[in-house]
Amino acid sequence: MPDNDMSNRMNDFCENLSEGLTVDSNHPKALFLGRVTGDAYTRKIWYVYNPEIANDYLQTLIKSGDYPMDFCFKMDNDSEWEEAHCWLDQIIEK
Repeated sequence: MPDNDMSNRMNDFCENLSEGLTVDSNHPKALFLGRVTGDAYTRKIWYVYNPEIANDYLQTLIKSGDYPMDFCFKMDNDSEWEEAHCWLDQIIEK
C-alpha cells in the first residue's frame, strides 16, 4: 500500500494527465473510463478521440522529465469501443 504522500502525488499526477489528455473540458479529447489498482501498480484507462494529440502530449511530457514517478502507456485501436464494454456496462443501467 502506498503511503499518503505517494497516494497524493499519484492522484495529482493522474489529475494532471487527465487534464492534459482532455485538453478542453467543453470539447474533451479523451474520456476517462476507470482505474485499476493492485500489486503496487495503478492502471488508468482513457478513450481518446485523437490518439495523435494524446501521443504528442505524452511524448512531450516524457521528454520534459516533469513527472513525479515512472509511468508507461500504451494505445490500442478500439474504434468500435469493444474493450470499453467491461467498463461502461458497470455504470449503464440495463
